[in-house]
Amino acid sequence: MNKRMTRLLTDGLIALVLVVVWRFINIEQVLRLNYSLPIMLGLIPLIWIALRHGGAFAILVAAIAGLVNTLLASATDLPFISRLLLEVTPLLVVGCAGFFAKYTQKTLNNRRLTSTRLNIATASMIVSVAAFIIRYIALPLILSIPLHGVLWHNATAWGAAVLTAVIATLILCLVAQFKPDWIIPKRSKYLSRKETSRLLND
Repeated sequence: MNKRMTRLLTDGLIALVLVVVWRFINIEQVLRLNYSLPIMLGLIPLIWIALRHGGAFAILVAAIAGLVNTLLASATDLPFISRLLLEVTPLLVVGCAGFFAKYTQKTLNNRRLTSTRLNIATASMIVSVAAFIIRYIALPLILSIPLHGVLWHNATAWGAAVLTAVIATLILCLVAQFKPDWIIPKRSKYLSRKETSRLLND
């Protein structure tokens, strides 16, 4: 196994563990504090993976994480397929962040941090809002699952999606600012070897 594949699998495993751990903690919060709309912070490591390795790999990690979450989730009256759809489908939208991977890495490599932050913020907002709509509005309607307080006109509900995007943006922008190599892997497919070497040798 070459170094690139090892790095890819290691990053994927890190993201997978973070998603699963956060989902477990989040479920405990729902049970203990009766949150109706938990903030979807599990999206953050998936957005990171998409910006670092592209949308296709992020979708794969998201699908596996969703499956693991389905198996670990507390038992409900919902059929397995419904629980699987609720856990997996919203996470798959992280593939959208992959469209911003190339320009995020290029602008970061060229020290154009304003453009980098804009790319990260846009990717985070699109993914967070889309995941929220799928998880808390579209799927409950399709599967006829009642979720109290989740309505198109519920400002508090939409606030959870926006807050998720803001937190994701802040965390990933700090990573880009202080640890750019956490966003740009060695031998990135979005940069030439010359560009990558310049970043790593600075």
